[in-house]
Amino acid sequence: MRKIDKKIEQQIVTALTQVCDQALAKVAGFEWLTHSVNYQQVSSSLLVTCVFSEQEQLRQCLADEQDVLFQQWIVQALAKQGIKLKNAKSQVQFDSESACAEQHGGNWGKRLAKQ
Repeated sequence: MRKIDKKIEQQIVTALTQVCDQALAKVAGFEWLTHSVNYQQVSSSLLVTCVFSEQEQLRQCLADEQDVLFQQWIVQALAKQGIKLKNAKSQVQFDSESACAEQHGGNWGKRLAKQ
């Protein structure tokens, strides 16, 4: 990893940690989030996955349009770090622990590799 890539990664982690803490306090069922990125095309390749405990909690989040809230939080936090998403709607995804357990035996590495 190049020095500039490490700097970008640190900026992403700082922003997403802020969002994670905010979501843990305000969104029922939210558990954690993760990301993947191609450092040569950050604004178009950054993919954030927000994970809920149960599929039903995720459904409720989407029904209450809290996905829009997550997108706003993520866009704002990344902007503070100088990172802009090309298309937040498609670059912020949602998943659940229960769906991963059912479909991939709880193997998040395998599940996220398919995204």
